[in-house]
Amino acid sequence: MGTIIDMHIHTTRGASDSGLDPNDLAREATKRGLTAVHISEHDRLWDRYVLQEFRDQYPNLLIANGMEVSTDMGHILALGLKEYVGG
Repeated sequence: MGTIIDMHIHTTRGASDSGLDPNDLAREATKRGLTAVHISEHDRLWDRYVLQEFRDQYPNLLIANGMEVSTDMGHILALGLKEYVGG
């Protein structure tokens, strides 16, 4: 079986336009059969320690860190980041 990933998710932890609590995200993703999620908050990354704690709570769900970068040409998804990248 392949990997089923939602590549563009915002949460209440990092996006004012989201009503999705991170724990609800993880539970819903698992319930719906996703094997991975890519958290892509607006112009910010989750702190790496907070992210690791979150990953530890949900070991059966691959949780990737990235962000939706605002640029002069629109928004771009940046995947797998370890530190902030400006637009």
